[in-house]
Amino acid sequence: MLVLMMAAISFGCNTAHKVSDKDMQLADFDIVQELNTRKDTRTVMIDVRSQRLFQKEHIKDAFHIYLPHLKKRDRLLAGDPMIIVYSSGEVHDLLATAACKKLLDLGYVNVYNYRGGLKDWIKNGGETAVVEFDIPKTTEDYSAENQ
Repeated sequence: MLVLMMAAISFGCNTAHKVSDKDMQLADFDIVQELNTRKDTRTVMIDVRSQRLFQKEHIKDAFHIYLPHLKKRDRLLAGDPMIIVYSSGEVHDLLATAACKKLLDLGYVNVYNYRGGLKDWIKNGGETAVVEFDIPKTTEDYSAENQ
């Protein structure tokens, strides 16, 4: 019985390093531009906002992965690319930070938090795109639009 209790305790304890803001690499518009033009490595930009917001406008060539769907061994992230995560860039927007922490916790190492997000990208003249088709609304869309 004692052995079973000790095993349950040890499996329940997470001894891994807890990811904090200090573990993240921050990126501004210039750093994002530099990373996107590097020829020696692949760069993946991830928009972690809702599907509806991604459809309305996103950074050109960015991929959409909604924050709860980030996972290890995603084919998009294979080969250890430079990963730039962004969201809307609003003052109290923590989606990109949370996504970066989750990616670091999953074992990805080249993760950048573009805290300025879409707002900063547009302000600096970055190219954006829209998705031309419509999808049905989901509960995540309603909560994001009513904030």
